[in-house]
Amino acid sequence: MTAGTDNLAKVWSSAGALELTLTGSTSDVLCAKFSRDDSLIVISGRDDKIRIYDAITGSSVNVISGHTGDVNKIDISPDNRFYCKCLF
Repeated sequence: MTAGTDNLAKVWSSAGALELTLTGSTSDVLCAKFSRDDSLIVISGRDDKIRIYDAITGSSVNVISGHTGDVNKIDISPDNRFYCKCLF
């Protein structure tokens, strides 16, 4: 998976084929991560939001707002219930 300054996150196969393009971010995507069970993809970036997508379809599941600055790194709890901004 890649995160880019084109406001997109992309999921690639191991052979290099593009599988999914995640849209919706209004600024650079700085972090993209699969949930522990691979059912969700979580992205964050310069638009101050955390975005959650279905990992199979790429459809938006939720948008979490509340930050007033870049969300440059994220982590996911083992049960997929909590998402956090990491300050490093």
